[in-house]
Parts: sequence; C-alpha cells; structure tokens
Amino acid sequence: MLGDDLRIAIAAAEERAAASKHEFLTLEHLLYALLHDPRASEVLEAVGADLDQLESELDQFLDKLEKLEIEGEYRPIWTIGFRRVLQRATNHVQSADAGEVDGANVLVAMFAETDSHALYLLDRQGIERLDIVSYISHGKRKDGKRKRVSPMGADGESESRSPDEALADFTVDLYERAREGKIDP
Repeated sequence: MLGDDLRIAIAAAEERAAASKHEFLTLEHLLYALLHDPRASEVLEAVGADLDQLESELDQFLDKLEKLEIEGEYRPIWTIGFRRVLQRATNHVQSADAGEVDGANVLVAMFAETDSHALYLLDRQGIERLDIVSYISHGKRKDGKRKRVSPMGADGESESRSPDEALADFTVDLYERAREGKIDP
C-alpha cells in the first residue's frame, strides 16, 4: 500500500533518528525525509515552501532533541502521531481507491497533528492543508499557475490526438445518442 518512494523516506527518517540516537521517530524526522521524496518535495515547492530553509530549521530542531546514551544498533520507537499520520494517509488512499500512498498523501495527513513542530514549521512558511490538497487534486500552485502537464503519454510516446478525440474521452455526445434513439423523449 505504501509507495516505494514513501518507504524510502520512512527508512531515511528511521536512519536519521537512529544515527542521532533519538529515542522516538517523530513527524519532524518524517518531514525532514519527505523533503528528499520526489513527490512530496514537488508538492512543497508548488505551494511555496523554501525547502532549504525548511531543511535547515528541521536540522536545528532535530539537533536539539535529547540523545540516548546507548551502544550498538538501535531502532527508534514510532510515536503515536507518526503512526496516526501514516494510518490516516493510508485510510484516505484506500477510501478513494487511489492506489499507493505517497509523500503527498502523508503531507496532507500531517495537518491533523496540530501539536507538532513539523506543522508549526510548515505554518511559518504559509503552507496550509488546502494549498497541498488543491495542488494534488487540481494541479493548482499557490502562485496561481497550473501544474504543467506533459504532452507525452504514459509510455513516453507523444500523444497526437485531435481535440475531438480528447473531448470524446471525457464527454457524452447527447445529439448522437438522441439520433440513435438512446434518449427517452
């Protein structure tokens, strides 16, 4: 259910927490890792985030967290908030029948955790849940521009459909249906 890039981001968050000897894996660790996730970073940039500043602020916050004095291998414990965010993102994707959970879904789910420093940092940059949802759903960037859609098909080949063919994919020709007697007078 979790996409490959999201799994990598979670592993990177765990690795960062373990290397820093942090007892818990927090939303701040996750947000830090999502800055390097292709989909999440695309969304954050589209809604006006300064990724370098956000990374710097997260670094400062994570460096101040208490460190455990242990030797050897260690796996940090996932906080309840961390688990809730992943569960919330998974539930949303399942209910929408939208495939795999990605970093963008996790960003949206983070906004329900109002007491997290990660959300505070996003808020300081003026990033709101609606901005992220608008970009994911409609490609609407915060600067008012639309997400650029590639003229290439999924297979990398150039799509050369006429406007009428493209329109037919998304509409029903009621005149044609009436001529065929498929509409009740």
